[in-house]
Amino acid sequence: LKLMIDSPNIYLQDIDLAEATNVGLQFGSSLHGREAEMQSLKESCQRSISTGCEVAMICGTSGIGKSKLSDEFARSAKESGSIFISGRCDKLQSQPLKPISSAYNKYCAWL
Repeated sequence: LKLMIDSPNIYLQDIDLAEATNVGLQFGSSLHGREAEMQSLKESCQRSISTGCEVAMICGTSGIGKSKLSDEFARSAKESGSIFISGRCDKLQSQPLKPISSAYNKYCAWL
């Protein structure tokens, strides 16, 4: 709430609810409190460039910003010429390898 009060132009805005149901609610375009995680992902990317192999996983409970962090990193990685693939878990389905197979399928489609 403090962030909303301190920066209302980022967090408090008119949103067309018909549009929000299609794209999800967006609360600004920057990450808050995820600088260390973003730096860790960028370092992982740099190691993959120098060693040829690196895997990074973003894990955590619902609603903590994993998708936003992933989206921001994907944008950054693609801007630097890297390939970014991802996979997701759905806790309502018991498919333990789904994130890996999904990422692999995306990579094969990219090839």
